[in-house]
Amino acid sequence: MPTLRLDNRNIHYRDSGTGPLVILCHSSSSHSGQWKALADRLEPSFRVIAPDFYGYGKSDPLPDNGRPHFEADVGILSALMKEFGPKAHLVGHSLGGTVVLRQGLMDQSNVRSLTLIEPVCFYLLEQAQHPARLEYLELSHHMSMLVHLGEMRDAAEKFMDFWVGSGAFSAAGSRTQDYIVQTVARVVDDWAGMFKDAPRQLSAADLAGLLMPVKLIRGGATRHCATVVCDVVHDAIVQASLTEIAGLGHMAAASDPERINAVVSEFLKEIR
Repeated sequence: MPTLRLDNRNIHYRDSGTGPLVILCHSSSSHSGQWKALADRLEPSFRVIAPDFYGYGKSDPLPDNGRPHFEADVGILSALMKEFGPKAHLVGHSLGGTVVLRQGLMDQSNVRSLTLIEPVCFYLLEQAQHPARLEYLELSHHMSMLVHLGEMRDAAEKFMDFWVGSGAFSAAGSRTQDYIVQTVARVVDDWAGMFKDAPRQLSAADLAGLLMPVKLIRGGATRHCATVVCDVVHDAIVQASLTEIAGLGHMAAASDPERINAVVSEFLKEIR
């Protein structure tokens, strides 16, 4: 994998295909490898770049410079667009959805489209005082306490079972379990960036200022809090379209991607 040097850290990314630039941004406790099937589908028509965010995959940990983690992750997108763009279509899943939203607002003239697969913009639920916020706040609190106490495996189990289903962590292979345990402290950093009081947090009014085409995708069997976030984002962005895929959960973009990839591919080809 090629590397990009940022803040004295190495950022690894995957690079394939030729044509207009598409950047794929992964979820928490994942890495660029989750996009292999989508990259294979897109690369005949697009140049596809998929980075590992700080602390994930083969990339170095987050810089210890006092900046919120999401600013560091957005910095990766900015650097990749400067290197390979400047114009790009951005696709983000979960954590990646929150990152590409920020890049879209920051660099509207160069972001051609946004594809948001269940972006975890939970701050919008807090701002609206929506009851669904309690589901995410409880998980975030429990995980933060477990990591603080050094109970990384318990935190990893709570995280995976929340998004995939009860018993999912125990049923996973040892390699998957080890990776989630290894990255769970970074996941807690991700959660911290979703609070409404995080510095320079976005609002629904900010999202209303997005001008490029936006596609929202969610699974019909996802968590309630993720469903409501998609509704709030959809309502905030006038030109956004929403596709719900029956039977899929939050992690389908990584674990069962075929139907999601078909929607992403069709949207990007229409925009092109």
